[in-house]
Amino acid sequence: MPPFEYHYLRRLADGRRLVTVHAGDVVVRRDDAVALVVDCSWARLEAHLLSRSGEPVREPVPVAGARLWLWRECPWRMFELFDPAGAHAGYRIDFTSALARTGGVHHQVDLYLDLFIDPAAGRWLVEDDEELDEAVALGWMTEHDAEGLRAACRELVGWLEAGEWHARLAAVCGEPFDLAALPVAFTFADSGGEGSDAPPWIGPE
Repeated sequence: MPPFEYHYLRRLADGRRLVTVHAGDVVVRRDDAVALVVDCSWARLEAHLLSRSGEPVREPVPVAGARLWLWRECPWRMFELFDPAGAHAGYRIDFTSALARTGGVHHQVDLYLDLFIDPAAGRWLVEDDEELDEAVALGWMTEHDAEGLRAACRELVGWLEAGEWHARLAAVCGEPFDLAALPVAFTFADSGGEGSDAPPWIGPE
């Protein structure tokens, strides 16, 4: 396939619009009406993921590769992350607008709520619930939309509580992750807000 390109928009309460562009060569693991799943190198070299013991907090972890899960009909995306030895480092789920495509570019808008899960799927942390209330107050979404996102988060937590997490993912994509097989050419470009060389946002807000 041609180089993969994926844009992600975050709108902040202070008026800034932050756009992240993920672009480069990937290994496509699934691409159909259910999901787009791709494996890529992780140019940032680390990610803030859930701690594996003690108080559930996020901490920086070395990362070399990622599997990006983009569901067609679900209000979330997921990065499944791997360390430089190819070992599983954890999951980050962002609740989002529906996956859309303009030309050859996939894009989504961040909808504030986040879920972090450890590699064993035995610990998790929900963050930024208060930002949903802020988005409602700003008129960026309705109370109904905010509750729908919370319900979607509860659904995922239910999979974790039931011990179904790994089986649920394997049903979507059971291909093993192979760090050595990943193309190196993959980059991240971030806007810095007002006055920066922000990449243009390609979709609706």
